[in-house]
Amino acid sequence: MAKKIEVILKKDGSEDITVMCPEKVKLSVPSALLAIKFGLPPADVKPVQVKDVVKCIILFFAIFAACIFFTVSVPLGIIAVIIAFVANIIYNQNYFFNFIRKKIAEGYTVENEEHKNLLQAAGVFETNQGASSSQSKSLSPVLSKVTGAINKLPFNSFATKIPVLQNFSKYANYIVCGLAVILIVSLFSFKNPIDSFLDDSEAILRKATTCVEKCENGNMSYSEMEGRLTELYSDYAELVTKYEDVDEKDMNDKQKKRLRRIGKEFDNLSLRAAGLRMQGWY
Repeated sequence: MAKKIEVILKKDGSEDITVMCPEKVKLSVPSALLAIKFGLPPADVKPVQVKDVVKCIILFFAIFAACIFFTVSVPLGIIAVIIAFVANIIYNQNYFFNFIRKKIAEGYTVENEEHKNLLQAAGVFETNQGASSSQSKSLSPVLSKVTGAINKLPFNSFATKIPVLQNFSKYANYIVCGLAVILIVSLFSFKNPIDSFLDDSEAILRKATTCVEKCENGNMSYSEMEGRLTELYSDYAELVTKYEDVDEKDMNDKQKKRLRRIGKEFDNLSLRAAGLRMQGWY
């Protein structure tokens, strides 16, 4: 576990602020992940910064809110959850660094020389421009270019003009880019209800076919096969109910041909299953 230091920020006329943070100031990625589950970095700041705690809690619940996108499509849900996780990691990882830098900009000072040297080594006293430059150098060339391009977007400055969004203005460019990715994926992953019905029907057909083949090969008894087929046909009935608005009249030629093929294969499976009963394979 990384060694922690107790940084005391002082300012004339203001209450001292105590920050319990790692020596390197920034959390490691594993520590940032653990912070999501077991704690909040703002909890290590005294007096408690209520706004920061609320912001951290909102980011945490954003992970669960992102699961709503699974109702649209699985790929979209995965991307949304990943974006929410990354946002939490970035916030937690950089919380102490950004908090101490902000307070120093407000006039707070660090009197302990050892702590001051550690903060200096971490880049806390650098200007925002210098810090961005230093960070870009530590990234791969491609990632550095992507980050630089995102930082040039105007949404950060737009967010600073809206009181409700000011606390998130530093991340506005990234949030907008994330939403853009979600939108693009949703457009490409959107599936016509007719195709969804046909895909789900074929999935049930494949399971039923496997079941009959196992019985034909002696790897499953007839009674087991019959019970499994009953379940699958029940699933298919539920599927038909789910897509009750799907009408063959609305299908194109390719979809109609596919629907008829699926129906024919289901009929053939029923005949094969009946043949197994007649041969006494049970």
